[in-house]
Amino acid sequence: MIRGTAAIMLAATAVLAGCGSDDSVSPAPGAQGAEQRVREFMTAEYEGDADTACGYVSEELATALDKEVASCETLVVAQSGLADAGEAKFEDRPITAEEVAELSFETRLGEGDTTATVTGPRGEQSFELEVVDGEWTLAGIPGTTT
Repeated sequence: MIRGTAAIMLAATAVLAGCGSDDSVSPAPGAQGAEQRVREFMTAEYEGDADTACGYVSEELATALDKEVASCETLVVAQSGLADAGEAKFEDRPITAEEVAELSFETRLGEGDTTATVTGPRGEQSFELEVVDGEWTLAGIPGTTT
């Protein structure tokens, strides 16, 4: 189950590009910042950096993951193991941490540019983000019920 959940986490890490307006949002405002956050999350996840990856996850999502499958940290370790074995996939295609930077995303900003939906290049994986304390935060990934 952890292996399947790790695949969900991987798939759940990929999708944003566009424009925005709130200069206080970190790492950057608008769709560009949301995409950057997803890329940071995915890279940290594939590299096994649970502190960084899980630091980008909202408290609500972390709680949901813990209830549904395993802690965020456990999922990152599992995903990193898949990446190390060359078995990590995003939208059913093999991927490495280095290839995350090359992914194309489609991003839809919500009202007020404080929420975003980031979708992978094939439209099969979507992430929900929201601005929390001035930063883009992952609020939903495929396979969760947040």
